[in-house]
Amino acid sequence: MWGLYQRHPWLARAMAALTRPMASPHAMRYTERVLSALNGLGLTPTQTIHVHLTLLGYAQGVAAAVELESQARQDTGMTPEEWMASNESRLETIRTAGSCPTLSTLFDQEESDLELDTPFEFGLARMLDGVESLIEQSGSQDHWARAWRSSSDAACQNF
Repeated sequence: MWGLYQRHPWLARAMAALTRPMASPHAMRYTERVLSALNGLGLTPTQTIHVHLTLLGYAQGVAAAVELESQARQDTGMTPEEWMASNESRLETIRTAGSCPTLSTLFDQEESDLELDTPFEFGLARMLDGVESLIEQSGSQDHWARAWRSSSDAACQNF
């Protein structure tokens, strides 16, 4: 899904209605695939649909930034790195004023990757960790947890 959002930045907004899903064959097949992966892992039907909607909502939320970034690149003609460089003196003024000490400390410690893939993958991994914990709490057998790990690895590649 993440790859689709990157190729088609408008898609996140077009499919944003989580509680009023788009009745299209492709969207329904995607939902069926996700629900099938979750089926049999010991989750209740409500938990299953909530996991699906949570993961989809997360992907759509980050994907909304893809459309905004695409528009910003078109409007400014600058990559995120070029935009940061062009605003460096302004950001330095804010940093040295001392009004954002925590933020300043974080950016002084290491370079940040400004491409959306990095925070997306980080967040998705944390969400999948939470789903794994939910599955384990549901009392399902260890083999279900192993099945989830392998299906979640595949989900990361397909999401």
